Amino acid sequence: MDETRCVNCGGTQVMKVEYGMPDDAMVARIEAGEILHGGCKVNGLTQSLFCMECETRFDQTSTPEFMSALRRIKFTRNGESFDIVLEHADSKIARLVLTQECKTTIITKEEHIDRLIRCGLEFWDQKGFRENDEAGEWRLEWIAEGYFRNIEYLSGNRHAPYFFGRWLNFLAELPVFER
Repeated sequence: MDETRCVNCGGTQVMKVEYGMPDDAMVARIEAGEILHGGCKVNGLTQSLFCMECETRFDQTSTPEFMSALRRIKFTRNGESFDIVLEHADSKIARLVLTQECKTTIITKEEHIDRLIRCGLEFWDQKGFRENDEAGEWRLEWIAEGYFRNIEYLSGNRHAPYFFGRWLNFLAELPVFER
């Protein structure tokens, strides 16, 4: 069985989080150190895992609430930049419009969209970054209209979250981006 790793720092001290009014069984699991109580269930705030090392609450993939609000991602790395606009239809991402150096590509393959969801962008947190020589100098900005963290700016210079490699692999598989 694979060990659960934090999407932000890669740490392995990860606990499950449960929400709602605690009953006797939940109180017993909390007291035994098996789970953390996450409080009331609130849409967009009910991630199922918590990293004890960097204090990030996360899921293994971005939440549906975040992905349905996500509209744009701008990424710059080592002087090269590109822009992804997410177009939605029927409550899901219908296509990605990628622009890099005056070249635009429209991507509709579900496998690419699924890989974007698995990058866990929603849970990247500046305080959990670790040294990563491959990261170089980078900056990421995303806009998620109506989401409680609607605009986020993250950057690093040889420091990156654990899933940064997953992000670079996602980009490398897109038709216009070369790693």
